[in-house]
Amino acid sequence: MQWDTKAERFKRINSEYDKYNTLLNEYENRATDIVNEFAKSRIDWTLNQFEDKFLNKAKWGRIQLYFQNVIGELKETGHTGNSNCYARALHMLQLFDRKFNERIFQEVDIKYVKGFDVWMQKPCVSIGKGEKRIQREGCSGNTRKYYMKALRAILNKAIQEGAAPAGTYPFGKGGFEVGKLEEETEKRYLPSDYLKRLKEGTGQSDTTETARRMFLFSYYCYGISFADMAQLGHRNMVKHEGGDYIVYKRQKTKNQKKVSPYRYG
Repeated sequence: MQWDTKAERFKRINSEYDKYNTLLNEYENRATDIVNEFAKSRIDWTLNQFEDKFLNKAKWGRIQLYFQNVIGELKETGHTGNSNCYARALHMLQLFDRKFNERIFQEVDIKYVKGFDVWMQKPCVSIGKGEKRIQREGCSGNTRKYYMKALRAILNKAIQEGAAPAGTYPFGKGGFEVGKLEEETEKRYLPSDYLKRLKEGTGQSDTTETARRMFLFSYYCYGISFADMAQLGHRNMVKHEGGDYIVYKRQKTKNQKKVSPYRYG
């Protein structure tokens, strides 16, 4: 018999008793934590509730799986921009760490994040036939900030939902400072004479004329995004104080921007 009924553990005669018993200890500790959490929250739990909680903890243990679920949820709710942002950050982490699919939240600590930051600064080089070919340049501070903010948001969400421990959180006070990655960029603007030519001229083709009109429409509507523009319809045209106005909610935030109405008619 390889099983000790009294101790509820494997005996030494099993060649992998140490590995199996360690795993059993982890499962037992997790079960105890869940029961204590239910008791603290005064939840009269059922076996089904316990099973869901136990299996979810095992499921969310790996950060890549959590990343993928968040990306999927954002896509389903129409937050395409955010889902793309997280997808790009996940791709960079996968390039940095070939075993990222095996990483659990506890492993993504400040040392790991610093290593990720250093890696992003280095050009990605591949060796060709007798020569080196650079596949991408090292990332600028603003680009690194973009990826780090996505990683930080994922960790914050996971901690808030109880899917990740707060003890190994790499950001915040005394941790990796994302804000210090920001670099001042050169200010860019459209000269007034260019804008005047756009207002008064016409496109050389149907395509460029459509682009000109769309740009001016965005300009006159406080910089409305093209994604929001594409969603506009008759439902967004409202009467107000004797005039016609456009009222819409941003696709990115689903919130209505509070600005002074702009009359188009």
